[in-house]
Amino acid sequence: GYIGFGEVGYYTALGLSEAGLTDQVAYCNGARNRPPYTSEFRERAARAGVELVGSMAELADRCDLLYSVVIASTAEAAGREAAQHAAERHYYVDLNSCSAPVKRDLAELFAARGATYVDAASFGAALRFKQTYLIWACGDGAAELSRVMTPFGMRIRIISGPPGTAATLKMLRSVLMKGCEALLWELLLAGHFAGLDQEIREAAIEAFDETPFPIFADNLVRRGAIHAKRRADELEHVIATISDFGVEPIMARAICERLRWVEGFDLKTRFDGEPAANYLQAIETVAELTRGR
Repeated sequence: GYIGFGEVGYYTALGLSEAGLTDQVAYCNGARNRPPYTSEFRERAARAGVELVGSMAELADRCDLLYSVVIASTAEAAGREAAQHAAERHYYVDLNSCSAPVKRDLAELFAARGATYVDAASFGAALRFKQTYLIWACGDGAAELSRVMTPFGMRIRIISGPPGTAATLKMLRSVLMKGCEALLWELLLAGHFAGLDQEIREAAIEAFDETPFPIFADNLVRRGAIHAKRRADELEHVIATISDFGVEPIMARAICERLRWVEGFDLKTRFDGEPAANYLQAIETVAELTRGR
């Protein structure tokens, strides 16, 4: 049973229905879609093989597996409401993008009712992959979730640790994913004002295909460890350039600030002017120096 039935819920249900799963139901109490539901929303749910129900209590009565896919701002409230109707037979799979403390608190609520809480984090778009997007899951019910849903095409990777561990992984990954999104807005808008739309695409975006990203990331960090000052100096000119095109250089300023911070550790001296052996050596060195401050 789905708590929330937006893009993630719809395409997950559609994929599971195509894989042979039956008896899917959903309860939605969002700003636009809520009981008694419009005929259009009911028809959309039906296309995914889903029956809409009118309350959380009815959803809990109909389902053993509760799959929460609401928006981050309502995730805690949805979990607290669901916990009021939870029993020992229930598995609450919290796929929402919220912080570890929120998920730990919800796990305690479900445990108090005898229910099983699964902290889950999705990696990949349901719109593209349907039910096959990768899920990292932790908590007492993660293994059972994998056993039950893998035959229907779900990809569930179990991560050790208490509830909140998968959430932490998702939050940290978001630094990169949302950071890239914000960087692209700044880059592409400035490029547009500069009259360089196609050139920016070729020079900045398509160039990423030349090197596998894990190698690219490793090189950035291990080499950047000793070149932070030079790169921060260059960023001062980048900031001026972006500003000249009428775009506020929010991301460029933040990048410069972070590189100045790295510069402060004088890693060039510590590594005798040579790049770190790998990114982890650079990270561990800075982590140790940070603890000493």
